Order: sequence, then C-alpha cells, then structure tokens
Amino acid sequence: MNKHSIQGFDVCSTTHCQVYGGASVETDLSNKAILDTKCEVLTYNETLAQTVFHANCGGHTEDPKYIWNWGKTPPYLKGVKCGFCTKTQSTNWKKTLDEVFIKKKLSVSNNISEKIKKIKIKGRTSSGSTKELEIIHSKGKLKLNAYRFRLAVDACEIKSHGFCSIKKHGGKFHFKGKGWGHKVGLCQCGAKVMAEKGESYKKILAHFYPGTKIGNIIYK
Repeated sequence: MNKHSIQGFDVCSTTHCQVYGGASVETDLSNKAILDTKCEVLTYNETLAQTVFHANCGGHTEDPKYIWNWGKTPPYLKGVKCGFCTKTQSTNWKKTLDEVFIKKKLSVSNNISEKIKKIKIKGRTSSGSTKELEIIHSKGKLKLNAYRFRLAVDACEIKSHGFCSIKKHGGKFHFKGKGWGHKVGLCQCGAKVMAEKGESYKKILAHFYPGTKIGNIIYK
C-alpha cells in the first residue's frame, strides 16, 4: 500500500507490484480462486507471512539472506527443495552478452570501466546457486554478490543468479544458468506442476512456506 501514492494509486502493472494486466486478462478460473479464498491469509506465529514468489527456482528455492538485506531470515523462507519445476521450459537458460555491454552496465553501479578479462563463480548458496562473482579486469579484481550482478547488468537479459558456467570467447561472455527470478519463496512453475498433479493450494503453500498456517482476516 502507498508505494505509488504520489501517482495516485497503490498497484502498478509491472514486476514492481503484481504484473496485473487489468480486467481484460482476467479468467473465470482465476476469479473463482480469488472468491473461494476471500479473506484467507498466510501467517507465521500469528503474523502475516511475507509470501514472496518467483517464476522458476531451478530445483531449490533460495534463502533471502543471499538476495536482500533483511537482517533476519524468516524460518519459512530459508529455502526448500522443489524438484517440480526442473523439467519445465524456463528452468535452463543461456545468454551471450558483449563485454562492452556488461562493462557499460557495471560502470554505472560499480565503477568498472576497464576491460573485463574474466568472470569467475565464487561459492554457492544453500540452494546451489552462485553466491558471488569475481570480476577480473585490467586494473584488478572486484567481488560482487551474484544477484546484484544480475540486477546491475539487466534482469531481463540474465534470468537468475543460478549460474552453471560463465565463459569468455573473443569479446563475448557466454552464460548458462538455472531458474528465473530471485528464487525466494514460492516457485510458480513448481506450484503449477504440483497443481496439475492434483495437489491442493494448501499443500502447495505448506511446501514452499513450511511452518506457516492459513487463517482468516475480517475487513471492516
């Protein structure tokens, strides 16, 4: 609420909020789901849970401590094995980017304006994704959080921080990775596969947010 109060509304239509496309993209099934679960909320220790979600976790959801500066990680978001999304089309990805493009992007946020010789994967998170990247350039080295590197370069170009390999050939970097998004919380592809197998929304929520409960809230 109030994130867009200056503009006169609460929710925008981009990934900043919920990518809501308006009444024209609504369906009878999604509207029925909304009405059937009206006033239901997910809680942890009698407090509203932070039900963050993403497109595809690549096999295991992420602990937010590797993504955001939250301080303390809620127990229900520490990451769980998914396994349901691994055979979907958006799990594995490849991307080739020009070194000049990457350098230009990093020069804005990390003051790198020198030739980038190599990008190394340094360490893995609890989900198996990349913890840090080491940018080796003509004047030294820079270690950068892998998720922040993704945002700095372009989140639309690099789908996740789940790098499998990074290789340079000529003036281009070739990235291979798994997952799509920050990988924290509910995996949309995994949830879809679970639903198609007949699992209830309650079981899906319990899987991705372990320890939470579904309660009701009354609006007056």
